[in-house]
Amino acid sequence: MKVARFIGVLGYVLVAAIACNGGYGVFEEIEEEAELDFGKADRALGALQIAEIGDSFVEVLNAGNDVIDLSGWYLSFSRRRVVLWPVDGRDSLLLPGELAVIADPQSDVARALSPRVALLDTSVDLEALLGESKSLILRDGERGFSDRMDGRANVEPGISLERRGKTTMATSKLGATPGF
Repeated sequence: MKVARFIGVLGYVLVAAIACNGGYGVFEEIEEEAELDFGKADRALGALQIAEIGDSFVEVLNAGNDVIDLSGWYLSFSRRRVVLWPVDGRDSLLLPGELAVIADPQSDVARALSPRVALLDTSVDLEALLGESKSLILRDGERGFSDRMDGRANVEPGISLERRGKTTMATSKLGATPGF
């Protein structure tokens, strides 16, 4: 009797948790404690790099020599990993040296972009995730490491943090980089 009641309560909690998750969409809880050591700069950067982190967007740069298909890449926020996918009507291929923006397609950031800039959406509300964590890890479709950036120093709304070189970050007024 106690076991059946426990299972019933557990089922109720599970259903309630799934229902409450509706505001967040789909994300994957991860255990990557070693990956979250942002003090280390010895890991080689991949071709796709995080260029800028704002309040409601992330900008990435194809720093490699090959075209990158952005469909199915992953972005981790501390222990949450979301899938990136291109917005309808936007190309998912990023040429070498080009920038792409990860933002809600309905946001002011997305509306201000040139139609030729690649725009990606996430499986979860990006602004909410950035409000919780700006410690990011970027991975390819096979979850291979490409880049990481710690934007926790960015505490003022309206100020973004952008990459200057491989390991140096600097604050910037939003929209100051070439992607905007």
